Amino acid sequence: MDLTGLSISIDGVTTPASDYIHEWIQAVRDDRVARCPSDDTVDGTCSTIEFEDQRIFERGSAFLGAKPVRTLSLKGKAEVRMHTAVVLSVFEVKTRGRLITIGIDTASLQIRAKIVEVNGK
Repeated sequence: MDLTGLSISIDGVTTPASDYIHEWIQAVRDDRVARCPSDDTVDGTCSTIEFEDQRIFERGSAFLGAKPVRTLSLKGKAEVRMHTAVVLSVFEVKTRGRLITIGIDTASLQIRAKIVEVNGK
């Protein structure tokens, strides 16, 4: 469906339809990717993840252009390449906690993350 120039109005709030759909796709895709099981994933493996969602609106509350809308359905696929992070360093002070630094390096991406664990008192 070509969304060029169309707007969507939900409960009186009007937004460009393409913006609404793209934000919805991103939210649903990101949620699905975040829940992707990775326990037995081999580093560098590429997987296709499918996602879908549906939104149901009260009668007269949603319009695509001038046409009333009751439901919108979304179905898509995303390719995800899994990479295993490695522990780069651990610094621990027994009375205070520890700092763990992990990293991932690929041809197009480098990530460093620091995890702080504070001992409870």
